[in-house]
Amino acid sequence: MTALDRSLRTNDLAAPASLGSVAWPVALFLVALLIAAARIGHQPEFDELYHILAARGWLETGRFAIADGAYNRAGMFTLLIAGFFRLFGESVVVARVPSVLAYAVLVSVFFAWMRRQTTPLAAWLASILLLCSPFIVELATFIRFYAIQVTSFVAAVILIQTTLADRPGIRAGAVRLAAAAVLLAVAVYLQVVSLIGILGLMLWLALELAGPWYLARSRGVRLLLPLTAVALAAVMLFLLVQGGMAGSMLQRFRSVPEFQQDTVNQFWFYHFWLVLYYPLLWVVFPFLLLASLAAFPQMARLCGSIFIVGFLLNSFAGSKDTRYLAYAFPFLFAIFGMGIAALWPSLRAWVSSTLWRVFPPPASSGAKSRCEGLVLVVGLLFVVLANGATPRFVTMLAGIRLPPQPPLVNWRAAEPELRPWLDQSDVVVTNDELSALYYLGGYDVLIYPSRLSELPDKSEFARDPRTGRPVIASAAALRATFDCFKTGLVVLDRVRLGSARPGVAEFLSKELKPLPLQRNWTVDAYVWDHQPSAADQAFCQSIVRRAPEGPSSPSGTAETAVPTAP
Repeated sequence: MTALDRSLRTNDLAAPASLGSVAWPVALFLVALLIAAARIGHQPEFDELYHILAARGWLETGRFAIADGAYNRAGMFTLLIAGFFRLFGESVVVARVPSVLAYAVLVSVFFAWMRRQTTPLAAWLASILLLCSPFIVELATFIRFYAIQVTSFVAAVILIQTTLADRPGIRAGAVRLAAAAVLLAVAVYLQVVSLIGILGLMLWLALELAGPWYLARSRGVRLLLPLTAVALAAVMLFLLVQGGMAGSMLQRFRSVPEFQQDTVNQFWFYHFWLVLYYPLLWVVFPFLLLASLAAFPQMARLCGSIFIVGFLLNSFAGSKDTRYLAYAFPFLFAIFGMGIAALWPSLRAWVSSTLWRVFPPPASSGAKSRCEGLVLVVGLLFVVLANGATPRFVTMLAGIRLPPQPPLVNWRAAEPELRPWLDQSDVVVTNDELSALYYLGGYDVLIYPSRLSELPDKSEFARDPRTGRPVIASAAALRATFDCFKTGLVVLDRVRLGSARPGVAEFLSKELKPLPLQRNWTVDAYVWDHQPSAADQAFCQSIVRRAPEGPSSPSGTAETAVPTAP
C-alpha cells in the first residue's frame, strides 16, 4: 500500500466493516430498485417490442414468432421474458423486471468491490455516479439484454481482478475463473461488442502478469520485446490483407444500417455525450486517471485499460450508440471516484489554506472546521448539479425527454382514432412495424428504407424474416401498393418519416387523405378509397399473403385477416 493510499484511508470517514460489507450494498440495491420503479411503466421504445412480441410468440407457438416471421437474436433473453410472462402475465412492467434486477445487482456488487479494493470515499463517489448515470438508468428499464450484459461483464472482471489480488488456492481460483469465463460468454452472447471489453481486459492481464517480468529485464531486452511485438503485428496485418480477411473485417467493423449513416464517421460521438453529461469530470479525465494510478495502481490500470480500449475502438466503429459502450462506463466512473478520492486530501488542504486568506478566520477551531466543510460541500454540490447528467437523470425519472433525444410516438393514444380505419382498410402500410403489431394488431407493408437496406434481398417487397412482411422504400413501391387495393391506411411515425425517400411525402399529400390526429402524438395517418388500377392481381394478393398461423394481437384475439384485392 502506498503512502498516499494509507493517507486516503486515514482521511476517509470509513463506516464499520460490517455495515459497509453488508448493509450498504443492500441499501444501494434497494435504492436502485426505487429508481427503476419510478420509470418502469413508461412507453416501450422500438427495440423493446422485439422481445415482447417474440416472447408472446414463444408462449403461443413454441417459436420466437412475430407476425409471419421470427426474431431469434438473444433467444435466451427472450425466453427469460417469456418465463416472466408465464408466471406474472404479459405487461411492459413484467418484461422490464430482469433488466431492473440486473441494474440493482450491478450497483451493489460494484460498490462492494470498489469499497474493498479502494476506499469508502472512492467507492461512494463511483457508485453514486453509476447509480444515477443516465447511460445506465436508461438500460435499467430497457427491455433488451444490455443491463444483463453489463452486469455479467463487470462481475466477470471483478472475479478475475480479485483472484489475482487475493491469490486464493488453486481450487478456489479455478472456480472463480470458471465463473468469470461463463459470465464473459454470456456478455458476448448477449452483445458481441463485449469482445472489445475483453480486449481491454486482456491488455490489463498482460500488463499485470508480464509487466514485472518485463521491467526486471535488461535495457536491451526491454527494447527488443516491443519491437518484436510490432513486427509480429505488422506481419499478421500483412497476411490478413493478402488473404482478403482484413477488408471483410474492416467492412464489418464499419458497416451500419441506413438509419445510422449519420453517425458512422462521427468519431467524436462518445466524446460528445460525455461532454454533455459530465463536462467537469470528462475534461479532467487524464488528471483523474493519473491520480488514480498513484493511489490505486492495480485498479486504475484495470479500469483505464478497459475504458480507454473500449472508448477508442467504439469511437472508430461504424455503429454507435451509448448502449454499445455501456460495459465500459462503470470503469470510467471508478476512475472518476478514485481520482477524486486521491485528490481529496490535497483539495481539503488547499481550501483550508486559501479560504482564510479571503475571509477572516473564526475564533473557534470547531467553527473554522465547519466552515471549511461547508465550502467543500457547496463546491461538490455545484460540480454535481453543473453536470448535464443530473438534470437528465431527474427528467428521466419524470418521464421527460430532452434533446437530442427524439420524442416518443404515442401509438396508444392514436389507436382508438385509427381503429375504424384499420377495420375497413384492405391494406395497412406503416414505417414502424413493431408498434403497428403491438398497438394496432397488425400491418401489411413496411415502408422504411433502412430496414430494406438490412435485408439480404434489397429489392422492393422483399420480406423481412423478423416479421415475414414485405418491405418497401420508394414512392414508386408505395404507389404500386396504392394501385392494388381499393381502400388503404398509412400510419407513420413522424420522426421516422424524416428518413423517407424522395417523393414519398409528396405522394402522401397529393394522393391520400390525411386523418386529423393530434400533432403531439407524433403519429401521421392517411387513407384512400378509390378504384384500384393494378393489372397483376397475383402480385397484389402476394402483398397481403399470410402464413397459416401467427401470433395473436395484443388483445389476445387472432389477428384479423386483411381482405385481398378483388
